[in-house]
Amino acid sequence: MKKFFEKLKQKRTETKLRRQKRTEAKRLSGLKIEVKPYYAQNYSEKTFIDMITVAFNNPKIVEYQIKLFKKFLKGSYTQIICDNSNNEEKAKAIRAVCERLDTTYINITSSEKSSGFSDSHGRALNRIYKNIIKTRQNNFALLDHDILPIKETNVEDYLKNTDLFGYVVERAKIWYLWAGFGFFKYDYLKNLKLNFRRYRIFNLFKAEGADTGSGNWYPLYSKYDRNKVFEAKEELWNIRENRPANENEQEGKIIQEAMVQYFLDRTWLHTECASEWIDCKGKNELIYEMLEGFLKD
Repeated sequence: MKKFFEKLKQKRTETKLRRQKRTEAKRLSGLKIEVKPYYAQNYSEKTFIDMITVAFNNPKIVEYQIKLFKKFLKGSYTQIICDNSNNEEKAKAIRAVCERLDTTYINITSSEKSSGFSDSHGRALNRIYKNIIKTRQNNFALLDHDILPIKETNVEDYLKNTDLFGYVVERAKIWYLWAGFGFFKYDYLKNLKLNFRRYRIFNLFKAEGADTGSGNWYPLYSKYDRNKVFEAKEELWNIRENRPANENEQEGKIIQEAMVQYFLDRTWLHTECASEWIDCKGKNELIYEMLEGFLKD
C-alpha cells in the first residue's frame, strides 16, 4: 500500500510539472519581440529560389547556417532569416549576425494567443507565406535554422523536375512534407489557400507540433501524385558513439541528446538540437565542433 501511494504521489508531481511547463511555453510563445528588419543587398533581386529559415533563439547556429550556405550552396538563391525568437536579446543577436554577413533578417513573432512553442512556429510560417512568399512570388524553401548544407549542392536542381521536394512524413495514412525541410514551386502553390497550423478539426495527426505543414494536407497534398515528389531520404546517426541509430533511438528525447539527421546522402545535416532552451547535455558543443570542421574542409 505504501508503494502505491508513493507512485501516486510521484505521478501527481510529474503531472504538475508538465502543466507548469505547458503554461510557461504558452506564455513565452505569446511574447511579441520587435526588432527592426535588415535587408541584404540581394533581397529585392529575382532569384530562382528563396531559402527561408525560421530561426529561434540561437544566433550561433544561424551564423553557421549562413556561412555554410555561402560555402556550399550553388545556383541562384536568396537567403532570408525569419526570426521567431521569444527572447529580445537573442533576436537582436541574430539580427546582428545577419547584418554582419549581409543576409536579410525579418522578425516574425506575434502576440496572438498560442498553444505552445510549436503553435508559435506554425503561426510564423503562416505570416511568412502571407507577407514574404506571396509578396515575392518566387520558388521557396522552408528550413529550420539547424538544417545545414555540408556538401556542395545546387538548389535549382531540387525543383527542376517536380513541384515539391523535401522530407516526406506519413501519419494516419496521410503524407506531407515537413515544413522544416521542404522546397516548393510558387506557380504550383499560388492558387492554393495554405494553413501551416495544426489541422485541429479532425485531429488527424497525433504527434505534437504545428510546424509540420499538416494543416495543408487536403489542398496541397491529397491530390498530388506522391511518385512525382523528389523525396529527401534520411539517415539518423548517433554522434556520441559515431554509429547509425538503432531502433530504440528513434524517439524524441534520445534524438535530441545524441542523434543528428542526414538528408540526401549526407548533403544536408539536421542537428536536431539547436535551440538554447533545450537541454542537450553538451550535444551542442559536439555539433559546433562538427560545423567548424565543415567550414574548414
